[in-house]
Amino acid sequence: MKFIRIINNSKKCMQALFECSGEYFVYSYIDNKYANETMVFRADENGEVTNWSEIEFYPEYLSTDDMMKRVEKMLNVNVEA
Repeated sequence: MKFIRIINNSKKCMQALFECSGEYFVYSYIDNKYANETMVFRADENGEVTNWSEIEFYPEYLSTDDMMKRVEKMLNVNVEA
């Protein structure tokens, strides 16, 4: 999983773009009156989300390192299946 760039870095909204095997992913953490959760979405090379169905979810804050390791593991499982 390769870090590309930060998209947003505020206390209530953190987003970053990652790339793995030619696919792009947006890590997204939000904390507001509606939700406190970490999600990963498929994206394009510009960081625009291409599918709003999260591919990984955590019900509170999870660091980029931990979340993207979960995504890598999920992708590797799917490749081997």
